[in-house]
This record gives sequence, structure tokens and C-alpha cells, in this order.
Amino acid sequence: MASLRRFLDRLRPVGIPGRSTPAGVPGDRVTAAEAELAPVFAALADTRRQVDAIIAGAATEATERVATARRYAVALANRAAADTERIRTGTAERRRRLAAADTAGAARLARQVERSQERRLTERVPALADELADQVLTGLVPRDTR
Repeated sequence: MASLRRFLDRLRPVGIPGRSTPAGVPGDRVTAAEAELAPVFAALADTRRQVDAIIAGAATEATERVATARRYAVALANRAAADTERIRTGTAERRRRLAAADTAGAARLARQVERSQERRLTERVPALADELADQVLTGLVPRDTR
């Protein structure tokens, strides 16, 4: 059943306001437009099927690419974790070697200082012993007899 709007469209004047024209009842514009465009839409149906196939193919390809990207991201994260552990272990080993070298250097320096102190002490002990002996003897012997 035709809608009220379509019914009222039939009663509108044919021409636009202005000079008078022969009277008439306008045709059904919607039906005329549908009839006029039906062959165009029929010709486009094949194109529409092609577009739908292209869209479906693109959706499939996009899904595959997302899955590939996820696999790549997981592999990359695993490789990064392994590299991180390897680098951490290498860094710890280098720090241990440096600390051992520093400790060895400090021990060498301490031995050198110790030997130097021993030499100085060995050189000064006889003089200090003589001085101490003089002081002891000076204290035992009265000053008048000197």
C-alpha cells in the first residue's frame, strides 16, 4: 500500500511557480527513479560481490598478519629476556674480576707499605735503642758525676 506522502506527491503541481504550463498530474518520482537506477544497480551487483570478496580477503590477511606479529613479538620478548640474563651474568662476572683486581692491588699496596714501615723501623731501632739506653743511664747516674 502506498504511503500518504507518495499519495500526496501525486497531487502536487507539475511545474514551478511562474508562467503557466499545461496542467497534468506528475508521475511517481520514486518509482521512476527506481526504474531508472535498477539497471545501474544490477550492473554494480558484480562489482559489489568483488568488493565483498576483497574485503573478506583483506580481513583474512589482516588476521594472519596480526597472528604473525604476535608470534614475532613473543619471540622478540623471549630473546630479549635471554639476552638480559646473559648480559646480567656477564656484567656480574666482570664486576667480580674488577673487585678481585682491586683487592689484589690493595693487598700489594698494603704489603709495600708494611715493608717500607719495617725498613724504617729497622733503620731507626738502633738509634732509638741508643737514645733509650742513654736516657736510662742518665737517669741512673747522678748528674754531678758527669
